Amino acid sequence: MLNKKQTCRICGSEETFHFMKGIYDCSSTKVIECKKCEVRFLDPIMSIDEETEYYKNYYKSQEDRYVVKSTLEDIQNSSYKFHKSYLNHYTKYINSTSSVLEIGSGTGGVIKLLSKDLLVNNITSVEKSQSNIDFLKSSFDKNINFHYDISEVNNNKYDVIISHALFEHLREPKIFLLEMKSMLNTNGYLIMEMPNKHEPLIELLGIEEFKKFTYQKQHYFIYNEKSLTFLANNTNLKVETFYYCQRYSIDNHMSWAINKKPKDFSMFSNLFSEKTKNEYRNDLIKNKTTDTIGVVLSIA
Repeated sequence: MLNKKQTCRICGSEETFHFMKGIYDCSSTKVIECKKCEVRFLDPIMSIDEETEYYKNYYKSQEDRYVVKSTLEDIQNSSYKFHKSYLNHYTKYINSTSSVLEIGSGTGGVIKLLSKDLLVNNITSVEKSQSNIDFLKSSFDKNINFHYDISEVNNNKYDVIISHALFEHLREPKIFLLEMKSMLNTNGYLIMEMPNKHEPLIELLGIEEFKKFTYQKQHYFIYNEKSLTFLANNTNLKVETFYYCQRYSIDNHMSWAINKKPKDFSMFSNLFSEKTKNEYRNDLIKNKTTDTIGVVLSIA
């Protein structure tokens, strides 16, 4: 049923409908989908004060979502391993002489990839969690420039700007893209990764419990190629390519299908060979039904 009163926060269309009501951390929050640009968005979203408080110690606030407790170092190593498995997505755009800005560095998995595997020696990081910044400074070479707010670096220009697991958190995505464009060198690239609207546990397996788990109050928007293309076209950016990554494999999905909740899935890991897990991931990537979508943008 169309909801003519709810305007899409991306394209302004009134052709929207209720995808679901009640998310992981708020039973009254609605998820709305736009028929025109195909984005999904939360209604309502956090106030600026609520958002500021939420991000003060972000990973601490996320602890209750995971069965296996992890240290910041564990999270960094997991992120690094994931991004290294898709190194080919970066090598076309980044080399050792590139000036790279990462917005939302988290615990530094991408920074580790940049410095260790791509040998980049000009890295700037912006991270709004103070606990994360403290950890980053203790983890990496002092030559890396760490900042709390983008206003501290937005007068500079970069060859590459990376923003992973951030875009879905932004209340004003168009303003963010315009700001990133102003900070790119003429032939620069903006590389972003975020949750894919066509998540396989929802798109393929239809697990209602996972819907409630994955939609959270800090993820204001969930995108696909169409909604990202709309935003690029409306900010005079060019889509160089889309790419797809899959963080979790068949063992995790088997656990969700049986248990209907987050649970230690290591018992299922032993059932499948690495070849089977990789082929499963590759099939999801081929069909664009992955948990992660990536996009590379340049100045049009």
